[in-house]
Amino acid sequence: MPSRPENQSCSRSHATVACPSAASLRNGSNRPVDPPVPWQLCSRTWKPRGRGGEKLTPISIWDIPEQGTRGPKGKHDRAAVTVEAIRLADAGGLDAVTMRGVAAELGIAPMSLFKYVPTKDHLIQLMVDMAASEYQYPDREPADKRAAIADLARQGRDITRRHSWLPDAMRRPAVFGPNGLAYFEWFLGLLTGSPLDTAAKMEFIAMINGFAVMYGGMEATLAVQ
Repeated sequence: MPSRPENQSCSRSHATVACPSAASLRNGSNRPVDPPVPWQLCSRTWKPRGRGGEKLTPISIWDIPEQGTRGPKGKHDRAAVTVEAIRLADAGGLDAVTMRGVAAELGIAPMSLFKYVPTKDHLIQLMVDMAASEYQYPDREPADKRAAIADLARQGRDITRRHSWLPDAMRRPAVFGPNGLAYFEWFLGLLTGSPLDTAAKMEFIAMINGFAVMYGGMEATLAVQ
């Protein structure tokens, strides 16, 4: 995910907060201090973990190197981990995805899974982004942009039918990976030349995508009842 410049503001649900720099999260004793803003909403900020809070983990999985610099390299990669997590979610919903369960599917110890993903939240980010990779885009700009937008909505509905856990996953604070960004880039391109300003375009995209995911989730639920 592209880096966000330190101290740049980000917005969500019409509330603007400042993304603090890593240096601003430490005081003279070199220990993290309580942030003055709800910084967990920013994609480039950090949150403490561990009992003492000394360790800092990026909110976005794409801000974390896939392979650490210490210890032996893992025999799997994040893509393989994500595939197994999606398989579990497709069968039993998002609650069926546990770090222990995914590790068992991969044939590794639960603690070994943390080499690939620090938390379940990070794993869900990967799952949502892999699901977004199922969108298909034409090679050239379509002549009928309204029809292309409708096609995106239908694709979103069908993807959610296949992955009925997506509505639950997307209720979490949004962190966009490469496939999610590709979706937004393509959708924004379809809105080129419209009278909408940038904020209105983002709201329109969120409305179309949200409806498609909600409708696909509802259809998936009805199909198993």
